[in-house]
Amino acid sequence: MNAYALRLKKEAAFRDYINHWRADVGQDSDVEWWTDSHATKELSRLTDTVQWAASDSQELSIEDDGNLVVAVWNGGTDKQGLLLLLDDMMDRLQKVVEARKPAYDQALEQATCESKIFIEKMETNFLVFTRDVKSRIAVEMQFAALTKGWKRDIYKKYAVPITIGTTYIVYPEYQGKLARIRGINRYNSLQMEPIGGRSNAESQCEFVEDIIQSTVMTVQLKQLAELYNQVGDQLFRYNVRFGIDEALDVSKAIQKTLKEEPQRFWYKNNGITLLVENPDFRLEHLDELQLGTLEAGRPPLFSVVNGAQTITISARYAFELECKKLEDEEYKKQLEDFEKAQVILRVIHIPIQSEQDATNTERDKIQEAKNLAHDISVSLNRQKPVKAEDIAFTSPFVQKMEEYLSNPQNNPPFQLVRRGEERAQGSQLGLVDFSKARLACKNRPDKARTTSSSEILKMDIVSGTLQNTDIFVENWIISEDDEKEIFQRFYGAVWFADQMATIYAKNAKTPMDESINTQIAVQNGKWYFTALVVQLLNNFKSMDGQPDFSEFHWFAQDFVEIIPQAVKAFSQMAAYCADHERQLTSNDFKSESYYQKLLTELKSDKKAAPFKEFSKLFVPANGDKPSPQQKLKQQKITAIALGGIFNLLI
Repeated sequence: MNAYALRLKKEAAFRDYINHWRADVGQDSDVEWWTDSHATKELSRLTDTVQWAASDSQELSIEDDGNLVVAVWNGGTDKQGLLLLLDDMMDRLQKVVEARKPAYDQALEQATCESKIFIEKMETNFLVFTRDVKSRIAVEMQFAALTKGWKRDIYKKYAVPITIGTTYIVYPEYQGKLARIRGINRYNSLQMEPIGGRSNAESQCEFVEDIIQSTVMTVQLKQLAELYNQVGDQLFRYNVRFGIDEALDVSKAIQKTLKEEPQRFWYKNNGITLLVENPDFRLEHLDELQLGTLEAGRPPLFSVVNGAQTITISARYAFELECKKLEDEEYKKQLEDFEKAQVILRVIHIPIQSEQDATNTERDKIQEAKNLAHDISVSLNRQKPVKAEDIAFTSPFVQKMEEYLSNPQNNPPFQLVRRGEERAQGSQLGLVDFSKARLACKNRPDKARTTSSSEILKMDIVSGTLQNTDIFVENWIISEDDEKEIFQRFYGAVWFADQMATIYAKNAKTPMDESINTQIAVQNGKWYFTALVVQLLNNFKSMDGQPDFSEFHWFAQDFVEIIPQAVKAFSQMAAYCADHERQLTSNDFKSESYYQKLLTELKSDKKAAPFKEFSKLFVPANGDKPSPQQKLKQQKITAIALGGIFNLLI
């Protein structure tokens, strides 16, 4: 493609990006602004710039809200050039505000009190194009550092508060550049045996066994970051999981390793898989992999199909350090240390020929090769997803809890089991069920009902600390000789709560002739019911403002027969606390204040009739609790009833 055609293609791409952005923010129109002669010149100026350029709505003849500034930065980490661009962007921002101020003031003056909230700030937007990832990170860092001051200066000068939105677009320019990974050592690489034409997905292309090549080697992470900088997101075009947000903060863990022990990165990372389609790819050089020439208008003939997250996080880490290195010796040292980080690279070569002028037989083989490449990509990204619950088992809290619960001398009421390891028999709890039961015991049934698993198990992945201290109390971590006392105080009713919630769910049936409020209560009240039962049987005992279960020795199975009556009494309690005439909704059972209203009435000496009925069902008039001998007997009977063997060994 000649230079003129490339320029036209780039102008069309910039135009389309601007139009897509306008459509996204609701400023789309049928006016073809790019046909204006002045707008055409501006587009050419933006696309032809070597280092930087800027424009705005007015100069681009975009006659809408006039709140857009377009900038181009191709200068990488060149600080002097970047400051010139940012000065121009600030000037254009002031120009935008000044031009829109009269209309803004008029709209604010005419607005009603209710609608003023929607126009109290003037919206301004920046659309920033960069040639590579490093340039994007450089301008992004500097821009973020300056915007607060810009807002302050604009307000001082024009008395207009503004918001600033920013969109970054990386538009790589390949233009015949060679893509390669340098600094490899072929002597230490491992040539793999042919796979017989089958990936994990069982592709049937047998011919591939004669031509497929695969090699495993160690490369500098820095080289993969540079490849990403050169190619952009097209490097991950076959990675089906690229761009998906991870629930776990893996980014912090990767950055921590790169900063503190980069030489150990190889041992802590699963590695990268690079799929190469280029039929001309050869392992001809001892110190580099030449992946092929990057041609404008054609996607690269290679793709990282596994490890995109590792590369993008590592590249950002390194490029941010490059932007800072002149400011501080520490950053300079960290950047030098980054070069020590290495990673396993698996290169799979499945040559895919061009279909142009191919025979029918050759086309069949080409399609088979494409199918195999697709199968490999999907197989590598079809791993069992790692969830927050899985990682939480590595935390000090859970490890200590597992150790405590596995010791028969502690008479543990249950065992913690990992996701996928549940057994048909035994008293066992998954970590999420354990957490929800603990929240109910802590008088937070609203959270037990509404909090997601990822939020419950939110974790600082760097320190390995579970952050929800309502569930994972710090006392447990620091306890040593008093483990039994601490466990009983905070978690002594957890197994009971989980079992009670299960029993409630089996009995949550309400006749249709009951009132709508009692029906809603039965349908939504599992955790509220459970929390109230736990507190009632614990005689509302507390220490330091928190429920204390040091003397809780009840068993859910002992109450199975009365649960239908208890559910009915609970539904009447809920209706009683609904301010009589108000209809309950499911949202009431997501409210802490509504639960507290129920709890306060249950604790009252002058409780209403349904609360009295509820109390009598669980606590007879004498209020007796089982003796230690009865407790052990009941515990063994309960274990047999549940089909378990664990508690029988106590």
